[in-house]
Amino acid sequence: MAHLWTRDADDDWAVFPLDADAFSLGQEPPGPLADLAAGRDAAGLVALVRSAGDRGESWSLVVGEMRRVQINGLPLTLGLRVLRDRDEIRIDTVGRLYFSSERLPCVERFPGVDAAIYCPRCKAEVAQGSLAVKCPGCSVVHHEDESLGFRCWSYAETCALCPQPTSVREFCWSPRGL
Repeated sequence: MAHLWTRDADDDWAVFPLDADAFSLGQEPPGPLADLAAGRDAAGLVALVRSAGDRGESWSLVVGEMRRVQINGLPLTLGLRVLRDRDEIRIDTVGRLYFSSERLPCVERFPGVDAAIYCPRCKAEVAQGSLAVKCPGCSVVHHEDESLGFRCWSYAETCALCPQPTSVREFCWSPRGL
């Protein structure tokens, strides 16, 4: 799930999950766009809007004419920008935010597919309904079913085929230290 990095009450970077289709970024903290008061002036709008398609999801920043917003240090002059992973967003009244499309790995039941899928770590077939992890980096499926003795995803610090960390709690990237 995409997320924003925002400042928390302790002025540290914190993850704000983008778990709805649209958010207002013109307030602190960001909030669902549906929660905005009716009749709000569109000239002051700063909204983050999700669109989903066959190739996955994308997020666009929509800005009204009365707001000063920068993306990666450059002014957003046309009022619309499709965001990319790690884009810095600076809003005149809010400050700095970072957009991230990075997803954490999660253990889920494998839905199965038409052809057999084999775990890159143990080389055994990943059966439909078994617990597994689809790597967010390379999309390869690993076993992670402790009841069956398969802990292929968490066996090492990284995916068997790419440098994606196997932690299910920590993102690879954060704006800390920038």
